[in-house]
Amino acid sequence: MYQRPVRSEYVKGNGYLDHAAIASLSRALIEDIAVLLYIGGSNISVDEWICRRHLIDLHDYVNRIELLGRLGKDSPLNLIIAI
Repeated sequence: MYQRPVRSEYVKGNGYLDHAAIASLSRALIEDIAVLLYIGGSNISVDEWICRRHLIDLHDYVNRIELLGRLGKDSPLNLIIAI
């Protein structure tokens, strides 16, 4: 038996939350929880916390370089190498 999708009260117009949208939102929520637990959910030493912080910063820098490269802007990496 076919059932109509559940109508979302949060989306204007004819928007519906389908399985793909719910799966995408669920995955994003799970990944966010995993990051929060990685950052502050356990008792770790100061050295390990510093290492995790450097890893998070490195991930952020790489994503920024990739984004700016796609936008056609001068890469921050080129500016660092020029110095």
